[in-house]
Amino acid sequence: MIEQLTTSKKDLNIALKAIGLQAPKSRLNMYKEVSHRAWKGIRGGSIGPMTSTNAHMEHNRKVEQKVIDILRSIPGVEYPSNQDAMNFSLNDGKKVHKYYFSWHTFRTYAHNEYDPSYQTYWLILNNA
Repeated sequence: MIEQLTTSKKDLNIALKAIGLQAPKSRLNMYKEVSHRAWKGIRGGSIGPMTSTNAHMEHNRKVEQKVIDILRSIPGVEYPSNQDAMNFSLNDGKKVHKYYFSWHTFRTYAHNEYDPSYQTYWLILNNA
């Protein structure tokens, strides 16, 4: 009989935290940040009103690749297709949990005089 590999949700969180999973943050001032505690994600690139290059998109691709690499190293993680690795499921031995990652932008500077068009991309982990 072939034993199916499983991993707990805790193991998944530990692996994702190792590559930067945290609550998205916006800079309040030079010394403090505000967290968006309802979300968990990995920081991507930033854009502003004068952005004229695609450096933020390249940074986002690197973040996606880190996520794909770490997910492929975790036993019990399965992908429905190779075309969209941002959708995955985790078999913990009792239940199959479905997740997906999606890009969201958050203001880089929170509640202050800075231009709200300064945005930071975060790759957010969602339950399906």
